[in-house]
Amino acid sequence: MKAKNTLYYQVMLKLKQKIQDGEYPVDSKLPTEGELQDEFGVSRVTLRKAINQLATEGLIEKIQGNGSYVRKPEKVKKLLRLNSVEGFSYTAKKNGFLPSSKIINFAQIIPSRRIQNIFRLNSSTCLNIKRVLFLDEQPVIVDDSYILAPFYEFLQKSDIEISLYEALKRNPLIKKLSPQETLVSATEADKELSDLLAKPFGCSLLNIDNVLKNQDGKIVQCSEEFVDPDVYQIRIR
Repeated sequence: MKAKNTLYYQVMLKLKQKIQDGEYPVDSKLPTEGELQDEFGVSRVTLRKAINQLATEGLIEKIQGNGSYVRKPEKVKKLLRLNSVEGFSYTAKKNGFLPSSKIINFAQIIPSRRIQNIFRLNSSTCLNIKRVLFLDEQPVIVDDSYILAPFYEFLQKSDIEISLYEALKRNPLIKKLSPQETLVSATEADKELSDLLAKPFGCSLLNIDNVLKNQDGKIVQCSEEFVDPDVYQIRIR
């Protein structure tokens, strides 16, 4: 039997039509499997096969434990950062994107116990800079950075509106920035991250922990990045 004549294919076409007609808008959650089974009068196996086909075509995203969400049908262009110290703005412009950022926090703080443990810091005061980074007005990264003394002493909020990396390089104590270590892991979006990145709660994100040092081997910056993997990739070398 040809695929076009199968029941799952007919269900898939009906779901696709509802998406194209706007009945299920982009970023909206599809009805539950039970509701869709009742609507189309099919088994769970048939329904799941139809949904899997839509996921393969990029029309929906399945999030384990949280249902299926409608996505834009076109494939998203991905931005590739070549290493962990290449500036976000530089990389974005090089790849034809318009970068921008929104500063969430800019304040001297004592790092939380969790941050101290992640980056093996002491309880000394540092400058916390938390930003949302955008590509063509689309949020792609939540960057939570901690600049250690004495490297933040002359850093102003206006300095980082374009590029934190370039602002740090202007510090006379920093002639070179290089990674001390980078840890990449998978995580899920909590309420704050889902709001900041305009992504569904519980969706998959990359969690990138960076430690950067200067030419003398002194730690300059520790950062946690929460990255939308649908748009942004990182290659570490």
